Amino acid sequence: MRMFSADLINLNLEVNDKESAICNLADLLLLKGYVTENFLNGVLEREIKYPTGLKTLCGGFAIPHTDSVHVLKTAIAVARLHNPVIFSEMGGSLENKIEVEIIFMLAIHDPNNVMPILQKVIGIIQNQKIIHQIRQCQSTNECENILNKIYVD
Repeated sequence: MRMFSADLINLNLEVNDKESAICNLADLLLLKGYVTENFLNGVLEREIKYPTGLKTLCGGFAIPHTDSVHVLKTAIAVARLHNPVIFSEMGGSLENKIEVEIIFMLAIHDPNNVMPILQKVIGIIQNQKIIHQIRQCQSTNECENILNKIYVD
């Protein structure tokens, strides 16, 4: 199964804050029929309680997501931000802030797949070679191919 699709990748998202970034990706998933109208609010509410910012050797990332009840079919939307936005750190204090450059928004239909997919995405963001390639991508098709090559079911 190909987890990434070029039509769910934005390589130059210009936003001023995490809420705008989340809204943009959630709207894209809604437009393409992957999620319900309640998905956006679910992600925003979850992000307040359980932040998804992660700092790795490769930079700052976020992996926003919400409950499977808001998802019609599984997908991952990706945004490479024109300018970083601030997310709170996953598993840390809400005061711990991370400058996020790349967002992987998870829409996972089967709740049993949340942890396996989350672990694979964390593996991607810890892979310096792949992150370098994503930063250099010139097209969404190129980015899709890089991500699907590394993301093996």
